[in-house]
Amino acid sequence: MNRRSGLFSFRGLLAGVGLVLASGCFRYVPVAAGVEPVAGQDLRIVLVPGDPSVERYFGIGAASANGRVIWARADSVSLQIQRVEYGNNRPRALYRGQDFVLPRGAIHSMTLRKADTGRSVLFGFTIAGGVFGIGRLIGLDGIFVFGGGGGPVEPD
Repeated sequence: MNRRSGLFSFRGLLAGVGLVLASGCFRYVPVAAGVEPVAGQDLRIVLVPGDPSVERYFGIGAASANGRVIWARADSVSLQIQRVEYGNNRPRALYRGQDFVLPRGAIHSMTLRKADTGRSVLFGFTIAGGVFGIGRLIGLDGIFVFGGGGGPVEPD
């Protein structure tokens, strides 16, 4: 009978860390002047307060909108809106990907959502270290097997 002496393999731990890393941490970076967002990118738009087109789409007090770019031109941006944030302590509104075309005059600034590899790696290793440390703390010293194959377990 081939059995490992630990409960989890090191490969399993690495797979778990990989899943955490794949979920990732993100950051928003400003869209450079003269650069158009590309279809499919996640975008956060800070809206011009009091703009009539913003109020027509989202109501009074809309401060920013998050969504996925459908297309972008020099005069407007089309987004599948997922969330709108409001000022004045109003709750945010969640959308189900409705398409909106925003004129550039209604947009104060734009930022792109990008994966932050450094934070993701740090987060993954923090989780892995925490799992390993808790296992050691509660007496599961043999919880992880660091090695290739398991052989027969020798009787005591």
